[in-house]
Amino acid sequence: MLTMVAVLGLLANYLLYIVGLNHITPSASQILIQLAPLLFLIGSVV
Repeated sequence: MLTMVAVLGLLANYLLYIVGLNHITPSASQILIQLAPLLFLIGSVV
């Protein structure tokens, strides 16, 4: 069950990233990718 949740989460992450690329510039998406680990850290603390 937990594995299925993880697989669906990763799939949703990939698909939403692809959709998001249509709405922002490539440079902005690169900045978000570089900031992702920091944002995950902040999200896990809060």
